[in-house]
Amino acid sequence: MRVLLDNAKKIVTQLNSVMSYEYAVDFRAEDGQLPAYEQLVSKLNDAFRHQRDINQMHAKLLSVNYLVNLSNFAKNRQLSRALSRGKRQIMDLQNTVAVMEEAVDSLTEEVETQRKTAERLKGSLETTRALLETSMLEYRKEMNQQRDIINQQQRYVGAIQRNKYNQDFILDSSLFVFSLWAVNTVLVDYPIQVALSISMRPSRRRQWTRQGLKLVTMMVLLGRLKNGAAAYGLHNRVGSVFPYVQTLLEIARDALLRVFWSAKESSLP
Repeated sequence: MRVLLDNAKKIVTQLNSVMSYEYAVDFRAEDGQLPAYEQLVSKLNDAFRHQRDINQMHAKLLSVNYLVNLSNFAKNRQLSRALSRGKRQIMDLQNTVAVMEEAVDSLTEEVETQRKTAERLKGSLETTRALLETSMLEYRKEMNQQRDIINQQQRYVGAIQRNKYNQDFILDSSLFVFSLWAVNTVLVDYPIQVALSISMRPSRRRQWTRQGLKLVTMMVLLGRLKNGAAAYGLHNRVGSVFPYVQTLLEIARDALLRVFWSAKESSLP
C-alpha cells in the first residue's frame, strides 16, 4: 500500500510538471501563413506526443487509483471482518460476563445460605453445650450422691463386718475356753491317762504326749463346735486365728504407744 502511494505521488508530481508547462499549438508561421507540410506534420506530432504523455500519466494515475481503491476495498473488507469478529467477541464477552454475574449471584446466595446454616449450627452447638453442661452438673451431682451413698453403705458394711468379727471373736473365745475346760475334765483327761499308762512308761515323753493329745482333742472339739455354731447361724465365718492374732498385736501396739507418749508427756517440764 505504501509503494502504491509513493508511485501515485510520483505520477502526480510528473503530471503537475507536464501540466504546468505551457504548451500552445500554433499551425501558422511568423508571417501568418501556413508552414510547409513537413513543419505542420512535425508540430502535429509534437502535440500528439504531448497529449500522449499526459494520457499515459493519467492512465497510470487511474491504474494506481484503481489499485489503491482495491487495496482500500480489501482493507475495508478486512476491517469489516475484524469488526464482525470484534462484535462477536464482545457478544461472547457480554454473555460470559452475564454467566459470571449469574454465577456470582448464585455463589452469593449459596454463601448466604451457608452463613445462615452456620448460624443455625452455632445456635444448635450452643444449645447442645448448655445441655451438656447441665447434664454434666446433674451427673456430677448424682455421682456425688452415689459416692456418699456408697461411702455410707461401706460404713454400714464395715460396721456390720466389725459386729460380725466381734461376735465371732467372742464366740470363738468362749468356744476356746470351753474346749480348754473340756479337755481338762475327767471325761477327757482320764481316758488319755489310762491309754498312755498302758502304752508308755512314766516319763517326760508321756507327759508331752498327754499334753499333745489334749491339744489335738481341743482343736478337734473347737472345730466341731465352730462348725455347729456356723450351721445354726451363730458364727459368721469372719474371724479366725490369724486375724485374731493380728488384732491382738495391733491392740498391744496401740497400748504400748499410748503408754510411751503418756510417759514422754509426763516427763516434760
